[in-house]
Amino acid sequence: MIHQYLPMRVARLHQILCVVFLLLAGGGGQAQSTLADYLATARQFSPQLADYQNQSRIAELEIDRIRAGYDKPRVSVTGDVVFAPYLFNNHRLFSLSDAPAQTAVGYDVGVTNGGLYAALLNVDYQLFSNRLSTPLVQQQLLARRTADNQLRVNALDLQRQVTLDYLTALQLQEQIRYNRATVDRLTEQRELVRRLADRGVMRITDLQLLNLEIGKQGYLIADLELQYRQALQTLRATVGSSDTAQVELSVPQIELELTAPNSVFAETYRLDSLNAANDQLRFATQYLPQVSAFANGGLNAVTVQNIQRKLGVSAGVHLSWVLYDGAQRGINAQENEIRRQTAARYADFTRQQLENYRTNGAALLQTFAANQALLDRQIQDYDRVLDTYRREFAMGQVSVVDYLTVIRSLADLQQQRNQLTVQRLLTINEINYWNH
Repeated sequence: MIHQYLPMRVARLHQILCVVFLLLAGGGGQAQSTLADYLATARQFSPQLADYQNQSRIAELEIDRIRAGYDKPRVSVTGDVVFAPYLFNNHRLFSLSDAPAQTAVGYDVGVTNGGLYAALLNVDYQLFSNRLSTPLVQQQLLARRTADNQLRVNALDLQRQVTLDYLTALQLQEQIRYNRATVDRLTEQRELVRRLADRGVMRITDLQLLNLEIGKQGYLIADLELQYRQALQTLRATVGSSDTAQVELSVPQIELELTAPNSVFAETYRLDSLNAANDQLRFATQYLPQVSAFANGGLNAVTVQNIQRKLGVSAGVHLSWVLYDGAQRGINAQENEIRRQTAARYADFTRQQLENYRTNGAALLQTFAANQALLDRQIQDYDRVLDTYRREFAMGQVSVVDYLTVIRSLADLQQQRNQLTVQRLLTINEINYWNH
């Protein structure tokens, strides 16, 4: 009764676990999903990438605004109606006059003449503005280049993380596949053991051992399926996808990329140094003579009498020149020199790090290649041994314990091969990241 009951129980348990996993995975049919699919989704929905693209566009618009402010005249319309009444002027409590009595109380007549009536069209234009606007334009050009470089860095960060999450899920998926293959092998032999046990060639305990091993593998598969589902959730969260369907991940082909001539990571600090130099130029513009021309025309009067004849025009030139401000220019130069030195030190450190990453990565790939060849040979040897064990097992010449030992050893080697494949792809992904 035992050898009949246990197979049914284990099979029923396996069916329940599979159904539970399908429900947790969201149902639906099997679908192929590639690393390229997830990378495309990540680039489409990433708010960081959109942010840096917008920052670059804002810098372009700011350049247009600066040039318009310095290269184009400023035209405005102003209007004033001002009343400056006198108190106690010629026995009147309030009055407007351009010739008040000496006892009147109010503003000096020479200041207000009693009021102001003005409606003017004004034009202001900055002269010799190119030397003033150039550092400001350069500042925005550097801001745009910084945003573009950060866009590239962020895209690389996103690609590295998505690839890492994808390969983590893929490793679990392949581990599930190997465990299921082991269950298939054990299930295939279980019926044979049952028949041999009925004839007395094998013991009932051999059948029990097989059933226990199948049950153990079923639990491991269920646990791995749960981990796989969690890994998929992490991957989808990284790319910004709301998909919950069950998918079958394909093994990606990740090739080594050539080293870029100019690293985006070192470029970050080079731009910091350029920003410090340009900040000094921008600060120095306030010590240049600033000349602007202005003109206005329209109504400008201090009395209502004959106001229709108070129409006219005026023009002039305004000069502003800072001669001394407590040596702030020198202090600013020292600050920017410190910034340049800091950026240079970061750049040197980053270049050394990049060289170390690439050298260590190349050594790891060589080790992976050697280990992979060794594992492949061992797996082939175990496959041959397993074929022999199957024939001997069918004749009752091999114990279940010995057979399970070979099965487990082969499964361990396959898992190591799977882990090695994923580690190699992760290393290539890391090297490609630092090669940019």
